[in-house]
This record gives sequence, C-alpha cells and structure tokens, in this order.
Amino acid sequence: MTQSVVGVSTGTDKYLNSESRSIGGTAREEQIVHAGQGYIPTYTIESDDAAVNTANAHILQIMADGSNFSRLMRLWVTPTEDLPASIGHFKLALYRLTTAGTGGAALSDAPHDTADSYGGDMRRNPGTKGTEGQLLRTFYRGVDTGAQRGWAQEPNLVYEAKDGTKPIIFGIADTEGIAVKVIDALASTSVLVTAEVITTAYL
Repeated sequence: MTQSVVGVSTGTDKYLNSESRSIGGTAREEQIVHAGQGYIPTYTIESDDAAVNTANAHILQIMADGSNFSRLMRLWVTPTEDLPASIGHFKLALYRLTTAGTGGAALSDAPHDTADSYGGDMRRNPGTKGTEGQLLRTFYRGVDTGAQRGWAQEPNLVYEAKDGTKPIIFGIADTEGIAVKVIDALASTSVLVTAEVITTAYL
C-alpha cells in the first residue's frame, strides 16, 4: 500500500490526502482525514474554598463578555478539607442570571491558550446578587465527618454537556450569565467549584 494524492480542482492547486490500494485488481484511492487541533477559546474558572454555610449565597457567578456567546461545557464541585461537626447535607443549584451581581470576591479565568482572555465578569459571593432566572440543575450531597466519608470517596458533583446536545449557553449581553447558589446550607463546609467555558461569536 502506498500513500498518494488526488487533485481537486479549486483553482489554487490544493490536494486531498489519500492512500492507494488495489481492490479486485483495480486501483482505488481512500481519502485520509486528520482531525484538526481545537481552536475555540477555552477557559477554566475556579471558586476555591467556597463556603456553603450561607443559604442563598452565589458561590460562583460567570457573566457573558458582551461580544461572544459563552458555553458552559463542564462544571464540577470538589470537596475541601473543611468538614461539618456532624453529619449533614448541602444542596446547590445552577441558575441563569438576567443581571450581574456586584461586590464580593472577583475571580480570574485561566485561559487554555494565553493568547485568549475571557471578558465576562466572574466573582464569588457578590454582596448584591444578580437576578436569578431559569433553574438549570440541582446538586445534592450528604456529608459525613471523619475522613470525609461519603463525600471525598464519591464522584464529584458534575454537569457536563453531552456529545450531540447543546451545552448551557449564555450571552452575548454581559447582563446574561450563570450562578451556583446555595439552597440548603451546611456549617463549617466548603467546596471548590470549577467551570470550563468556551466562547464563540456564533450561536
């Protein structure tokens, strides 16, 4: 088997990559396709040591940047070393926002390519919360005390866009976003909330 090319008439002498083989004594060309490298701007945004001890707090807020559509590809909640004094539970909810919250702790994005920069507002525990819209997802977890049994050894709480389905999309307006809200609080407990977001100019 030898590698060869088939000319494609484009007016600029471009070619398809192919592989030649003999089938039934007749030469055939099989096209070779190499998937390209990912090029969509991708960002990781973390809200670390986010306490879940205050009901209704927004422990992570991410707003669109005013120019692009933001797509939430993954969001997961990871345990920290902060444990309650007794067995309990907490519940979190993922909401759309229709206005941005202000105050609290500003957060930074970690672009997968340093040439990219996320332009949307990101923060933890805004003093003035954004306006909540549609409820998108709820996370519930019972928490033990000793050695984080029933929490650290279990899978993280995860949202992930499935292949062939739309992720959670917000934007273009910078008044559109998402927030992770504490529904049922649990004293002396904190989590790490991590979001992976991509941006596109098209819907």
